[in-house]
Amino acid sequence: MSRLTACVFLAVYVVGIATSSDFAHFTWWGILAGCLHETGIIIQRPPGSFGESWRDTVRPNSWLCILLVHSSVAMGVVMMSGMKCSMLSQALHDNGAAVYTAGNFALHYMPLVRTIYCTPAVLENAYKQCTSSAAISVAYTLVEVPTHVYGCYMNSSLVVGAFAAMSLLQLVVVVPSLSIFFRDCL
Repeated sequence: MSRLTACVFLAVYVVGIATSSDFAHFTWWGILAGCLHETGIIIQRPPGSFGESWRDTVRPNSWLCILLVHSSVAMGVVMMSGMKCSMLSQALHDNGAAVYTAGNFALHYMPLVRTIYCTPAVLENAYKQCTSSAAISVAYTLVEVPTHVYGCYMNSSLVVGAFAAMSLLQLVVVVPSLSIFFRDCL
């Protein structure tokens, strides 16, 4: 089931990228990372081979990175909504509440739900994955100016600082918490 689901998500991601992506938006960086992750799930050995469950086929060496990228996207949208950034307000105005809400969920929250659903049986290289997630966020802020892209009226340094603080929080709080979860609960 996991491989079929991964194929569906990969197809949806690819169609989204091909038809409406704008890599000035961090969301699409997350979708692209999701494509790579789903591809990894698809090309691994099938569930059930050698007595493995679907949880054994999820990429334990990239899952946390993808989770953190999708979490950054979701938290960013919540923050931008609270700050009433003009890009989100304009999208709501242009598309109407129903389309905006469905599209917002599909782009910003469904990838996170999918990643959480696909929690692997083990977690490998947690700090490396956190560093990779932070590197993606930092690379984005070096290439784009988020306050301009999203129409948020705040200091750009504050946005970069928020990304840095979130990355530090991931290293200090999230990784040890997940390590305890994986060690004690699975």
